Amino acid sequence: MIRRFRVMQTAAVVCSDLLATIVAFLLAYWLRFVLQITPPKDLPGDLPTLGTYLMALPLILVLWHFTFVAFGLYRLRRTAARSEEYIQVAIAVTLAMALFAAAA
Repeated sequence: MIRRFRVMQTAAVVCSDLLATIVAFLLAYWLRFVLQITPPKDLPGDLPTLGTYLMALPLILVLWHFTFVAFGLYRLRRTAARSEEYIQVAIAVTLAMALFAAAA
């Protein structure tokens, strides 16, 4: 029973991470290309469509997930300090961004 609950809890955390990544990705598109908080001067020609922008999303989701798994962020630990977990998340996000930048 406890094992099943832990599996369901881990699945919920993974799903919420992926959903948060999708929302952040769409918000970034909206802020940059629709609202144009800072006009995109570095793009030649037309602005990318949402469809073109979304083609990078599967790669980002896979990179994010596997980076977080590699850093052990989905292992449920009762004794881990929050500050230690924040540092691990910051390192994992930095690595995932560097991997995506290299792949792009």
